[in-house]
Amino acid sequence: MYVYTIIMTPAELSSFQRFDTLVKSFTENSTDLNKQALSVLGGSILLILSTNYIKPPVRKARLIYLLFIPAWTFLSLTLYFNNIIMRQNAAYFFSMNKEDKLGICSDVNDVYANQLLAFQTSIVVLAIWLTAYLIWWIFYSEHILKPKN
Repeated sequence: MYVYTIIMTPAELSSFQRFDTLVKSFTENSTDLNKQALSVLGGSILLILSTNYIKPPVRKARLIYLLFIPAWTFLSLTLYFNNIIMRQNAAYFFSMNKEDKLGICSDVNDVYANQLLAFQTSIVVLAIWLTAYLIWWIFYSEHILKPKN
């Protein structure tokens, strides 16, 4: 059994410059999302570990902190998808096969869409936490802030 691969000529390689630019763009954007995800992840961990803000004393009110678990999960997925895109980027630029290049370009597009969705979902979950915290802080934290007489 013989397998034939179609190797691109130099002229055909130059016609793929638009795809090259597209893959580079996805890789750069993915790296930017990765940096933002790491910043949000680090900031949220520091928020939980810090002692310089008012925390709800009631157990039911502290349940809002469980929202960090799905947020961290989606942030971790963002980091994971960045790793996939980086590997696909390397595979794309080492490949000389037309079909492989087109397939990788399509895959990079799909993985970047998943990465962006995971990052956006994590931000929405953290926004829900922030909203819940602000509601608690505005309406229910009065007895904590009042000095005892």
